[in-house]
Amino acid sequence: MTWAGRRGSRLLAWLCLALLAGLTGAMVIVSMLSARDLITLAGGIAVFVVVAVVWTTAALLLGVRWWRWARHDRAVAADGAEGAVLVAYGSREGGTAEIAGLIAGTLSTVGVPADVRSAREVARLAPYRAVVLGGALYGDRWHPDARRFTRRHARELRDRPVWLFASGPLAPVASPSAVPPAGQVMAAATRIRARGTATFGGRLSADATGRSATRMIADGSAGDFRDDEQIRRWALGIADQLLRARDTARPSAPAPTRPG
Repeated sequence: MTWAGRRGSRLLAWLCLALLAGLTGAMVIVSMLSARDLITLAGGIAVFVVVAVVWTTAALLLGVRWWRWARHDRAVAADGAEGAVLVAYGSREGGTAEIAGLIAGTLSTVGVPADVRSAREVARLAPYRAVVLGGALYGDRWHPDARRFTRRHARELRDRPVWLFASGPLAPVASPSAVPPAGQVMAAATRIRARGTATFGGRLSADATGRSATRMIADGSAGDFRDDEQIRRWALGIADQLLRARDTARPSAPAPTRPG
């Protein structure tokens, strides 16, 4: 079990023991009181019950949070993601998730290990050296999972290289920089000091549901406007920057000396 898992398990056990001791003590005290005293202390008992419920709920929520961290640590260890690039995404129909997978695959092929995860499932950024975050666009709004990710991990994101992308325009996109970033993407990029942004074409399936999707399908906007080669080129640009930084940080070998 990882450090997070052990600490979370111990904390949850202590909270449960404290709750059990409190309930036992309360039962002993109640058994010693008369009916009149019980009526008089009914309000206090009600307050105690509320506090017990709050403590139990807090313990369960904290235990779940620690369990998620421990599960994430195990996944990182299993995937060998230590020092890798995190490619996180917010996706509703799966199109942006596929873009994230293509970016991660491209990075891996040139020697930059990458880990693909849904933005909502990422608990910590500590194992990752850099982050690529993407989200689908709906109108001019970035996917909420991507927005929450930038707020939840703002401090950690400012401490490492970050790139942001969005997918959504239902028309061919000449280049990732041809379409100005949406307002929410630009605001997030400024807040976390992202190194770059990109906007890729989106995908709208003919069987998509929802009021806005149905309206766009009726207008003839359905189709797949993602350009895989364009996405690969953008990912290769990120890989080039990361590899250059790694080579610069690597200590140079001492110059050979000619024997005297």
